[in-house]
Amino acid sequence: MNRIEATYQITTPMFIGDAMQEASGISPASVKGALRFWWRALHWGWVRNGKQDDAGAFKELHVAESQLFGSAADKGVGQGQFLLRVAVEKSQRGKPLNSGTGMQYLAGIGLFHFRDGFTRDSIQSGKFTIHIVLKPSITLVQKKQLLDALKAFGLLGGLGARARRGLGSVSISGLIVDGDRQPVPQDIAEFKSEIARLLEGGAATRPPFSGMSAESRIDISQSGNNAHKLLESAGSEMQLYRSFGRHGKVNGRQSERNFVDDHDDVLRVGEGKRMSSLPKRSVFGLPHNYFFSSSGNFKVDIAPDGNGRGRRASPLMLHVHEFPNGGGAILVQSVLRAKFLPNREPVYFKASRRGSFNLGFKDDQIDWDVLTNYLDRFVDRQTITGVGL
Repeated sequence: MNRIEATYQITTPMFIGDAMQEASGISPASVKGALRFWWRALHWGWVRNGKQDDAGAFKELHVAESQLFGSAADKGVGQGQFLLRVAVEKSQRGKPLNSGTGMQYLAGIGLFHFRDGFTRDSIQSGKFTIHIVLKPSITLVQKKQLLDALKAFGLLGGLGARARRGLGSVSISGLIVDGDRQPVPQDIAEFKSEIARLLEGGAATRPPFSGMSAESRIDISQSGNNAHKLLESAGSEMQLYRSFGRHGKVNGRQSERNFVDDHDDVLRVGEGKRMSSLPKRSVFGLPHNYFFSSSGNFKVDIAPDGNGRGRRASPLMLHVHEFPNGGGAILVQSVLRAKFLPNREPVYFKASRRGSFNLGFKDDQIDWDVLTNYLDRFVDRQTITGVGL
């Protein structure tokens, strides 16, 4: 039969849509892009282990990905080994309801305005099914790899804007392969077992992009019965951990001021001084923006400047997973350590006053313990076995 049907529940508001930024639906291109990401994340170790350097592994990975997913750029490749369509059902759309400051913080200034609220509609809830028809030429290895990508997408991933911050999380609730129904995790124990299986064979060395390796860490940080409350809790904890606060408070809670040096060093940029290294919080991803209302309303933007890059996606990924049949929900947080930026990449510091300057990036400027300490805040966490710490 050579058919696959994978069904997913939308567990947190998904900001995805058309060119007009309206929540018009879920396109096959969006899903295929997400599957490519998880395929690469899972299979870097498959090509890298045993290779002398990243360059040869990159070429091999690119060829394998093109053969499975297709490529318009590579001569003689064309279509991949399968056709894909998406059927969305039971979806509810509109601006997120009853969101607290935690979810607003995770949405960021692109999706949320302090005065106007959420700036775009979302798919608030619902489910969709990915229908896949496999070509007769697909190999058993390719079929297994595609199935693993479908599972990783539905256990750790999401779709749309701010998916790495837990918005647009999707939870796999059904899988049918060639007419036979396959098991999907029904509880925490089965979830942990499936994640450990997926990550077998991860790269022994740190990947050059967001991929699984011996340095990855995946935690079940919290559990509960309400997916939105779990995401709200994660956002509140992240904001309290990262923020300097105003008048000693962060949303009414006592400010921890864990990164006073970041605040003070960037503040000096407004006085015309240069920084010698990146702020510690840069490990959460770039661009990194500061606004100082108490010092004349000036701001500083920090972003990679090499090859027009402009950003570095966060290695910390949030996902809220909802088990089928009312089995509860869990907050999953993954740190996919990778080479943060190419060495000597220029990083641009742009101040609204006193001009701007570039700083040459060095890999030892990144303090990965900042993310480790954040994950350790969750006292009931379960670090999944089989994943490096």
